[in-house]
Amino acid sequence: MTEPKHFVIIAIHATSHLGQLLQLCINLLDLYPTIQATFLYADLTASRFDRALGNQPDDLVRRVKSRLHDRGVYTGTQAGVEVGEIETIMTFAKVLSPVIEGLVTGKGEGGWSTVPSGFFVDVSSSPLSSTQITLLVARRSHLLTLIAHP
Repeated sequence: MTEPKHFVIIAIHATSHLGQLLQLCINLLDLYPTIQATFLYADLTASRFDRALGNQPDDLVRRVKSRLHDRGVYTGTQAGVEVGEIETIMTFAKVLSPVIEGLVTGKGEGGWSTVPSGFFVDVSSSPLSSTQITLLVARRSHLLTLIAHP
């Protein structure tokens, strides 16, 4: 039996296309039953993620849910506190480092034991955003990384 493929989607807090990324992820999982996905997002985006997941057809979510691991990454930012884009990206990049390392070693807390085949990162149009996250993934994984700009 072939080992399932695993990919990771990283949605950057407050600047990502969360709903579209989730739809892409769910569609890929539905089309290819041998893949697994980890969806990472900032903790303050959890309600948006839940809302986007709730907007998907129930039967589709049931078919793929066992292969979709979603995780809000704690950033320490409090709800209602206005934080600039650069600060948000820097904080998210900092806390993502051990999460990504856990994924690529197969020892991540609550994650898959299957090392990812690649990453898909949605970042804002800020050059700093794409540079920070791209370097983070590249340093930790050396895996295929696709970057999407809005």
